[in-house]
Amino acid sequence: MTATRPQSPRYFTEYLPRLCSVSICVELRRQELEKLSIKANQLLVSTKTQIVSIPLAGKTADYDDVLSFARVENGFVTLKVPALADKAASSIDQLTSTDDSIWSIRDLKQHPQGVFECAACSQPIADLSKIRKLHPMPSEMWYEMMEFWHCHKPTNGNYTNDKIADRFNNLRPASDTLIAATRLSER
Repeated sequence: MTATRPQSPRYFTEYLPRLCSVSICVELRRQELEKLSIKANQLLVSTKTQIVSIPLAGKTADYDDVLSFARVENGFVTLKVPALADKAASSIDQLTSTDDSIWSIRDLKQHPQGVFECAACSQPIADLSKIRKLHPMPSEMWYEMMEFWHCHKPTNGNYTNDKIADRFNNLRPASDTLIAATRLSER
């Protein structure tokens, strides 16, 4: 008979820079869990049979016991802890407004007579000379704010105004506003 090593629980961690927090989800039943702590950017999950170290997606302070802050239900332990600010990347907007992005607002303003065309058929999509406002696409971090949108979404409860619900459920620019495109060419 060979001894088997206990299996580590499945987990997911995510750094949410706009919320300055680290989100953690561990698949674990409450009866197995004895203690949760954070040390050196690792979540230490103490069960009756083992201590599992889970690397966190962002830097956090050390905490001796965070079990009381965790939500434990349906076989999952979920937790959000404050992230430590990173001085080098203190503004997430620097990531979303750099010239490295394919079509930054700065790039588009340099081509006021440009035309966006379909990459497959070269059919014109948008004439920049007719665009009054330029808005960048939501950053890759847009989903971080979803929990706030969902908490205050106008369709919660007995509220049934379809016009307001449609406004919040669709990404539609005004007729003179540009949000996204695939390719820019000069006329």
